[in-house]
Amino acid sequence: MSISAAAVPPRQKRWWRAVWRGLVVDTEAKHYRAMGSALWLFIYLVIHANPKSGTLNRKYQTIAGEMGISPRTIRSWLAKLIGYGYVNVTQTGRSQVIHINRWKNASAHQTAAQIRPLSGKGMTGSVAESR
Repeated sequence: MSISAAAVPPRQKRWWRAVWRGLVVDTEAKHYRAMGSALWLFIYLVIHANPKSGTLNRKYQTIAGEMGISPRTIRSWLAKLIGYGYVNVTQTGRSQVIHINRWKNASAHQTAAQIRPLSGKGMTGSVAESR
């Protein structure tokens, strides 16, 4: 069976997104305790959000299908993210408009040329030293 070109989404030029350090580096683990496994949905939202506004339009079914997780779990995780103030959701007739709170437009602060590549050159610390 062949897949039509229309069924394959176009490859995005920027497939990466910045994540603020405080999300994972926190001796009190406040984000870990608040989000739990909803962190997976939060990462999905960060990757798919408009890079300038931090907003995306999605149906629960679309998110569930792309993540391989049930729509019920997506709704549960989204409720948790809303409850702890990580996102706001507005219902439209057909989908949800999801806005990531405290979104920072990374391109406004630095250009791609300013971001250090993930090669061993220029890296310090245990990851670079272990290579």
